[in-house]
Amino acid sequence: MTVKHKIRFIAALLVIAAAALVASVAAGCKIGMKSAQERLDSAGMHSCVTYYSNGGMFRGSLTKKDMYYKAGSPIVNIGVDTFDEEITRRDYVFTGWEYVELDADGNPVYADEQNGIVKTTGEAVFPGGRRLYIEDNAHLIVAATWVQDRKLEIRLGGTESITAVKEVQKVEDGVPVVDANNRPVTETVEYTVNPGDLLSGITYSASGKVKLDDKTPLESTTHTFIDFYAEQSLETLLPAGTEFTKPENDENECVYAKYIPGQWNIIKTAEQVRSMFGNGFNKSGGKYKNYYIYQDIDCTRVTANLFTGEYGGKIAGNGHTLSGLNFVQQMQNGNSAAIFGKIAAEAEITGLTLKDINITVTVRSGASVSLYMFAAAVADGATLQVDIDGAEMKVTAPQNSTVTNISEERRNNWLCGYAGTDEAFFTAYPDVTIENEHLDY
Repeated sequence: MTVKHKIRFIAALLVIAAAALVASVAAGCKIGMKSAQERLDSAGMHSCVTYYSNGGMFRGSLTKKDMYYKAGSPIVNIGVDTFDEEITRRDYVFTGWEYVELDADGNPVYADEQNGIVKTTGEAVFPGGRRLYIEDNAHLIVAATWVQDRKLEIRLGGTESITAVKEVQKVEDGVPVVDANNRPVTETVEYTVNPGDLLSGITYSASGKVKLDDKTPLESTTHTFIDFYAEQSLETLLPAGTEFTKPENDENECVYAKYIPGQWNIIKTAEQVRSMFGNGFNKSGGKYKNYYIYQDIDCTRVTANLFTGEYGGKIAGNGHTLSGLNFVQQMQNGNSAAIFGKIAAEAEITGLTLKDINITVTVRSGASVSLYMFAAAVADGATLQVDIDGAEMKVTAPQNSTVTNISEERRNNWLCGYAGTDEAFFTAYPDVTIENEHLDY
């Protein structure tokens, strides 16, 4: 076909398709003195093709489209022909059209009626890209076919299984449960994910690139995601920002997610450290939050609050150091505050070093407060393994206010509120060390 004839052919397709589109939208409506059906009849458009997107979407969010033709016209190969219509499906690639399987009454057989998914016969409508010319008074029913687009696969690394949850339709006595409106009734169930299993996938951008981020690929009720690795054996760390290019072959590239036992808030940045202290120690959903210190963190640019409540969660320091932390606090009457607040018996704070801490406290006029550097109280049974190297606490208080545990004469009980003296605390908790400390009051 010459270029000139090809242009004419495409133009003819556009005219036919535009007329078909108008007819499909206006079906059943009056336009002037004639109905849409009358206009189709007068134009000689007695044939129809019904297109099902089968999980995809036509322009305008339609999932089903009727187009009308004159006998002998080539039907539009949506998704292939140059035509003001498109079909898309997220994370899938369009592969063509197949005839729809019909029941004894000539109606489509559904694979998933709720989502408009019909079964196909496997017979291609345009085999080898050949044109199909429609006969008079014909009604063809076709559906799009798809293959899942390539993704960067995320699989479970390591050797330990994790537990996750999903929503499934409830089944009673072998029968799927539906509500009064015939909608599925769902329930949450736990399932096991084994090493090497697929967790999720990341779609490549239009440029064929994708970058790793810190997002959890699959929420677990027993474990917490922490890092990506190149191998299931978790040998080569892939930091956030690592970029991948869409492979040219048909195989997906894989990365592996490392999970650690327990439910943790992973602390990787100074801002996350700031959020951890103060109100971050409060209960959430009736439970204390647990924190996992990922690395040494310089916190000189952030300011946190002291804690006035009780904390009974876990902080796994993993041998790391949080340095340069600044705490600023205004104390009101009756307050009791410290870096860790009151430590409950079930608390576990281990493997953590705080270095070069600065605490600035202002006590309100007329207030009576208690103020400590490490903890305002410690319940017997708590597990504490913390080193503090360098800590200065500056307290500003009017003459009519009182800091109950500190005075010009009393300087032996400002580090921890336990048994009346700091010495008693260090005797009871020898794995807590505080060095190079200074009180300005």
